[in-house]
Amino acid sequence: MKKRIMVIILAATLGAAVITGCGDNTASDTGKSVVDMLSEANMVATVVDFSESGCTVIKGTESEDEQKLASAGGDVDDKSKINVVYSNSVSFQLATATVGASDANLEDTGKSELKKQSNVYLYGTYQDDGTFLADKVIIYRTLR
Repeated sequence: MKKRIMVIILAATLGAAVITGCGDNTASDTGKSVVDMLSEANMVATVVDFSESGCTVIKGTESEDEQKLASAGGDVDDKSKINVVYSNSVSFQLATATVGASDANLEDTGKSELKKQSNVYLYGTYQDDGTFLADKVIIYRTLR
């Protein structure tokens, strides 16, 4: 009887650990939440076109509370578009969140996840010719 009770308690404990997960949702080893990391992006944008070496984006805006918002996309003139070139060591990550969630999940991915109208958080520097050299690209998706 004692063995049966112990097995039930052990199964319940393991089941709870599997359901809730084993750790905080943090970005890499920095201890920051994914949302905090996204707020540090150099540019938030919406993809309008892409290639192997980069993509073309429409830069988003900052709201009154300094939250960075991606552009709505759509028809815009060429002056509003920014060419993004990927650095040799560029990394791609996918951030997903459910509607109303206070944080997101982050996982490594490839540039194949990049689609037109994707919201992206770009980390890197502007070049003298006006292009943006991206060292890191986070593709953001909201799950329903």
